[in-house]
Amino acid sequence: MMDIGVEPRFINLILILSVLILLILPTTTALIPFQNRTWPDRVYDGQAKFPTYADIGRLINEIDGKYVSPLDPGYINASRTHNLRVMRTPALIVYPVNSKDIQTVVNFAKSRNIHLSIRSSGHSYIGRSTHGGGIVLSMELMRSVDISLTSSRSPAGEVRVQSGASWIEVFKEVDKVVGPDQAGNKVGRVVVGGSAHSVAMGGYTQGGGHAPICRKLGLAVDNLLEATIVTADGNLLTLSKDKTIVQDINGTKRESDDTSLFWAIRGGGGGTWGVVVSFTYKLHFAPERFRDVVLFYPLYSSTSGKRVYESSVKKVLSDVNKLSEDWGGYVVILPGPVPQTTFYDLLLVSLIHYGNDSSPSNHEVDDIISKTNPISKSDTNFPTFLQYEVTAKDPEYYNTYIANTFVQPTSISDPSNLDKYTDFLYNQVKDGIACTMTLIGGKVIQSNPRPATPIHPGFRNGIFSASCGLGWAYNPVEDAKNSRKALNMAEILYTFGDGSYFNEPAEDMPDWKVRFWKDSSTYNSLLAIKKKYDSDNYFWCHNCVASDLGTKYGPPVNYDNDQLKIDDGNNFLKPATKIGMHPTVFRARL
Repeated sequence: MMDIGVEPRFINLILILSVLILLILPTTTALIPFQNRTWPDRVYDGQAKFPTYADIGRLINEIDGKYVSPLDPGYINASRTHNLRVMRTPALIVYPVNSKDIQTVVNFAKSRNIHLSIRSSGHSYIGRSTHGGGIVLSMELMRSVDISLTSSRSPAGEVRVQSGASWIEVFKEVDKVVGPDQAGNKVGRVVVGGSAHSVAMGGYTQGGGHAPICRKLGLAVDNLLEATIVTADGNLLTLSKDKTIVQDINGTKRESDDTSLFWAIRGGGGGTWGVVVSFTYKLHFAPERFRDVVLFYPLYSSTSGKRVYESSVKKVLSDVNKLSEDWGGYVVILPGPVPQTTFYDLLLVSLIHYGNDSSPSNHEVDDIISKTNPISKSDTNFPTFLQYEVTAKDPEYYNTYIANTFVQPTSISDPSNLDKYTDFLYNQVKDGIACTMTLIGGKVIQSNPRPATPIHPGFRNGIFSASCGLGWAYNPVEDAKNSRKALNMAEILYTFGDGSYFNEPAEDMPDWKVRFWKDSSTYNSLLAIKKKYDSDNYFWCHNCVASDLGTKYGPPVNYDNDQLKIDDGNNFLKPATKIGMHPTVFRARL
């Protein structure tokens, strides 16, 4: 077995090289139009109606949290989004520390018609968590994690997490817990969460939330028991499948049997319903161990320039989706030279088994390994999910344009379609595109199908959540050209799937309602809930429910040159010292 000189699960060196290679790759010239931008009329910094310093000072004095303004030395770092391409310059960033802070800020901003963006961790590829000239409500300081093993709603217990906590923090806290299972044996616990360490709860959960173990345990929304949220009227709501508890800013409570908003946040997308303060998830009994199998396949010969391992790639794509629900993970294509070989461009398979060595499903990968002849492989048992997760290292910042679709079974099971999909992967990686295909299916299909959640049927019925994208060295001058190139790739990618993942979409998607929720009945239900809980259409984000409507659901405001100047924050940005691709799409291991 060849040692290619890199560590599994994902390869940092290749990612860096892929950005450099892009500089010499030919680019496509077809011009697919960018999506027209509209939004509700708002008051922005620099306009006459924007609050005075005295007004903002009074706001700051009313809250217990912190704030950062453009006058502060830490502003550039505070306003920086993980995807540098979509960074903007808000007028104020507020860091609440409790729900009353959030209520105060929402009431202040709404009463003055200021654009308010919600940021859990700032990972939105398309900039939903920021906006130029407005206020960003950053949940960064609200990150408590509380675990209870006594729950009437979940046999293994539950975990309540504030929206600012990162998933790696949650995994660390859950890893500390050992308690009896249903047979009385002392075992650990597991929670379904995001594999990118710095991703937080908010957008991840409301968009659906896939994970390396979702085929075994379902999506994040399938594991959500409860949420607390501050809505546009400033009330604090506690949501569950059974009831809604409404608490106003003075502490007065009332109870309702209307659970529609709980339904909406489980797949209706983040940023538009309100500010989620906390999420409560099911815990699950941990298995004996987590087996991590990683396989490497080169895609091109450096000497001949021809494809290699094509039959192996097809078998991998076909057979990983025949695995039982005990298996999950990723299939990744990465552009760039393969270290210490005469190959370039790589297909990497990272599979995780939820069980033990004696499980019948444990040997389901044997045929894949023996018949595909990977140039390198690793096979590691981790005693806990945390130990599996900490092996991955994510780039802090990246500059990318991505697109996603839920690849459907017929795109792989039909031989001619498999040929086309394989051609797509080989052609795109040669042109600098990288892809991560998260394995879905299993419990994703079986858990909470419609109408229990608004999740797109393609998500429930698909075999991969395929996110492909183009990354380039930070340079705003190159953004339009490279975004067009990625958008052209997206048009081909969509032919293999049904729908798109709300959390990993292309920024330009005129048919976003169909791609996120498929049918008009689901979208109309979401819109009705939006109108009920946000009568002025105050909370807004790009390609979110009601984003094509204006204030009070009237006509929107067009994206004009004046607003472009307000919203363009690139002049304020200094390139980050660590730059890579997005952690969810192109994971790196240092």
